[in-house]
Amino acid sequence: GELRDPLEALAGRLNLNGVVRFTGFRRDTPRIYGALDLAVLSSFNEGLPVTVIEALASGCYVVATRVGGVVDLLETEAAGLVVEKGCADALARAVIRALREDRRLPDEVRERVGWQYAIDRLTDDMDALYRTLLTGKQPV
Repeated sequence: GELRDPLEALAGRLNLNGVVRFTGFRRDTPRIYGALDLAVLSSFNEGLPVTVIEALASGCYVVATRVGGVVDLLETEAAGLVVEKGCADALARAVIRALREDRRLPDEVRERVGWQYAIDRLTDDMDALYRTLLTGKQPV
């Protein structure tokens, strides 16, 4: 986003140019999540983070900050670890813990998220909501 240029500059100053990559928009997220040991979301503000949904649906364990809908997605430690936003030490400890314990996402979590946030289910829910609202609407 809007912080890309300063973050790329910071990565250069920290001599991380060969280690940190700023990829921009990607269409091959299942392949990327499949190659990860862990997904980390360090946001200060989120609604319902698509990144966490994608990671879980791909079977990737998550460490994230307690913002927006993160706690709804990471209901238990089986799905991921949640820390308070703005606490870099707690985030680092959670990442280290998840990696040391070799946390793996249970199939039932992946399947629940895959079903709960599937496009067909979401569009069916929206259709049902609109139909319910329309049947209760009085003519003007």
